[in-house]
Amino acid sequence: MKKHRPIRRGGGKSVPPWQVERLRKTGWSPSGIVAMAAQIHKSEIAVGREDGSLEVCSGRHGLRPIRRLAGRQSAAAVALCWIGEELIVSTTNGSLFLARFDDNTMHSQTDCLGGCAWALAKDPRGPHWLTAACDDGTLRRFILEENLTFEYRSAIRVRTDGRCVSLVYLKKLSLGTHIIVVGCDDGTIRLLRDEKTYSFERLTVGDENVITWTLADINGLTFCSGDSRGIITIWDACLGVAMQTLRRHEADILCLALYQERILFAAGVDAKIAVFIKMQDNWVYSRAHRCHSLDVRGLCLIDHLDLNAQASSSNKQDSKSSNLQPTLVSGGLDTKLCALELQNDEARPRRFWPFPYHSCVVKANQYVGVASGQRLEIIDLRSIPPRNIFTLRAESDRNIVCFDMRSTQSINLQVALCDGIQTRLVRFDLESYTINSVIQKLPPAHALRFFADGRLVLSIASIEPRLEIYDADTLLFSIPLNISRACLLALNNNDGRIAIAPVLGHAVLIDPCRPVHEAINPLKRFSNIVNIAFDTNKHLIIASRHENHTTLACASSLLWDNSDTSNYENRLNQALQVANTRIATNPRFELLALDASRLGRILVYGHASLLVIDTNTNGSPRIVISDRYQPLLFASQPSSFSSQHDETSQHDETSNTHSDIFVVEHPWIHVAQAQNLRPLKRKRFGLSS
Repeated sequence: MKKHRPIRRGGGKSVPPWQVERLRKTGWSPSGIVAMAAQIHKSEIAVGREDGSLEVCSGRHGLRPIRRLAGRQSAAAVALCWIGEELIVSTTNGSLFLARFDDNTMHSQTDCLGGCAWALAKDPRGPHWLTAACDDGTLRRFILEENLTFEYRSAIRVRTDGRCVSLVYLKKLSLGTHIIVVGCDDGTIRLLRDEKTYSFERLTVGDENVITWTLADINGLTFCSGDSRGIITIWDACLGVAMQTLRRHEADILCLALYQERILFAAGVDAKIAVFIKMQDNWVYSRAHRCHSLDVRGLCLIDHLDLNAQASSSNKQDSKSSNLQPTLVSGGLDTKLCALELQNDEARPRRFWPFPYHSCVVKANQYVGVASGQRLEIIDLRSIPPRNIFTLRAESDRNIVCFDMRSTQSINLQVALCDGIQTRLVRFDLESYTINSVIQKLPPAHALRFFADGRLVLSIASIEPRLEIYDADTLLFSIPLNISRACLLALNNNDGRIAIAPVLGHAVLIDPCRPVHEAINPLKRFSNIVNIAFDTNKHLIIASRHENHTTLACASSLLWDNSDTSNYENRLNQALQVANTRIATNPRFELLALDASRLGRILVYGHASLLVIDTNTNGSPRIVISDRYQPLLFASQPSSFSSQHDETSQHDETSNTHSDIFVVEHPWIHVAQAQNLRPLKRKRFGLSS
């Protein structure tokens, strides 16, 4: 990989550049997409990944994940279905569950009773009815009760010696009833016209080895199928005959999508998205997009997508013409989502590489923790090259939800780790590389952080959310919250105040030293928050999304005290205004997180850029933005180091590094190389420097 030059500070040749220390190889890697389902009217897409995690991405916020369930690696999603506002998931172990993001649980987990459910469909007989196409050749029906539990109602035997792998309901416009269409693995499609007789009509697709992987309704009278031969067949549901066959794929077709009954999209194992247009009574091949490098597992349509949110510099368009457009979103085993604007025939897909919902990297002195799936790797930066000294694993085959680390003055390293069921507090001996003690009594959390004095703050994952502070396993403070999924957490080590917020929500400031009824101060002025951080002067820095880009703001330190920091606050506000202008003019900047551990210096890092805001100057603040990096997972600055611009800082004797900035790079280049892509193709991913 190309060695990048350090960032140079503005203001003259006499000022040395900032030294940047990079960690390029870590244990974190993105997981492939195996299932998708869309809520069209809300422009939200549910994404199931190979590691068992679930995400809900918002089209109105540039496909940014707004909710996440860590899940289990042994229960990866096979099919997803929205029932109202609830997401139903069928898994590889033959179970159904309700994804409840408020408390990060797999709620009401029940057996499908027919093996793995390969397809799920909303039953039109009721708003809470669900039909599953099962591995034993049956359709099994469930009702989602008001208490969010599944009630098994009935089974329909489709065949006795094979699987049902796809399912769709067709509405008969003339009679107001519905036709059930089931795709099987024996070269047939079965149609159920009358549910009273349970008599299926058999349509022959090919020989007995042909599998009908996917079905899609066109207009209630016709439907289409995609099979393992790479052939799309258009069927007349009334006559039960094939009207047309389309051959444009070299391998299995796994997903189909239709737009306004006139544009058909098909994708599958050959990683190609083929587009067909209806001309009079025939479907005609139009074009193909090759934005994926591995199997495409999902195609979804949404009403609106803010395509400017992560637009690359090579695809700049007028924001008025490219915002809020009907969009096709695809996902596959190459881990990324791709979005295609439908009202522009010349548009090309935009690529959205996956980034962790929580920060998957934590730095404690000279030790770095990297979480991936159910593993937490602890890396020692003192060795050259950095090496993994210990690996912690989440229990019960569950993925890690959140974690934090704290290095003490002694030889101990404290690690707090949540797996969705409980939070473990581990003390690690750095001399013998062994675990000294483990506390497993703490409740699960959406987010957790250590204070400098060792107290642990938990944002409890529950239907009734609350914030709790622990000293080891002793509860020191607890307060209920009126916000759910609060996964953004910032601590002020000077006065003990806590800021907490959900993704794209409002922030709340909490003072544990006050009575419970006076401890909460809502910051209603700020909305659509994507990250928060306290600086060393007790100011809360808030990053939020407005008008298709990220803006930075400062919450005043004069909320509860009378400390006079007006001069510093004026410089800080001036610096943030300049930074907002720079961010707005950089279409590639999509904020991930920020670090304000240095007095007067804020570090903001995005998908492909690093922004340094330095207010420690006599004149105007220095704003430095660099695109000389691969996409970043993490960036931080030492809490104290020698600098001619910072007279109040003291050298950290426990640190043997003189770097100003520490970054961990996203391994997307290694992923691309593993997928055998040419360098020219790799540039089309939208995040190459």
